[in-house]
Amino acid sequence: YKTKLDKEGFLVLNWHNKSDVLEIPFWKVVNGEIEKGYFKDKIVAIGTSAVSLADTKSSPLDRYLPGVKMHTTYMNNLLNSNAIQPVDTKTNVLIIFIFVLVASILLFKINSNIINAISIVFLIGIYFALSLWLLYQYNLWIDLAYPIFLILATYTIVYVVKFIRKSTSNKISNNSNINGDSNIIKEQPNKGNKYTLNHKQIHTISLFFF
Repeated sequence: YKTKLDKEGFLVLNWHNKSDVLEIPFWKVVNGEIEKGYFKDKIVAIGTSAVSLADTKSSPLDRYLPGVKMHTTYMNNLLNSNAIQPVDTKTNVLIIFIFVLVASILLFKINSNIINAISIVFLIGIYFALSLWLLYQYNLWIDLAYPIFLILATYTIVYVVKFIRKSTSNKISNNSNINGDSNIIKEQPNKGNKYTLNHKQIHTISLFFF
């Protein structure tokens, strides 16, 4: 049997349910309550479960776990080849790049802030579902925190950029209107004095007194 370790020689255990390992109190064996030959051709791990013996650990499933169960979990992973395999750095970076790129395109293409927020939440949900699917189906572990953080950071950055662009555009438009009001004044002869001011016509009438 073979299993893949990381660069530092560690293995991420795939913790199994309690029903996967049969627990038999040692006193039943001593009292002869277990039939002869019961342990033949079986892997038997002997350990203690009393908390006072200080041989307890913690796991994602149990707060107090007898130390021997860590060994049985490792043996279970080794025999079934189902240990958790973290995805390598290059694959993680590629996945992060794809999701951040999709988030950027959506944010720049969609003008509504509400739809943008819904799209980001939906994208994060897709990534979370993908990570769970890979974990349960193929025992692959992809990074979860960094991609979600980068997607939210992308949303924030794009929102700020769009806000700055919109503010700059409005400022330029206002300056253009002010310049038009002060400079575009034309005099129309023969019909009294007629001026054009920002698309509004102002008529003046000349009165002559004899």
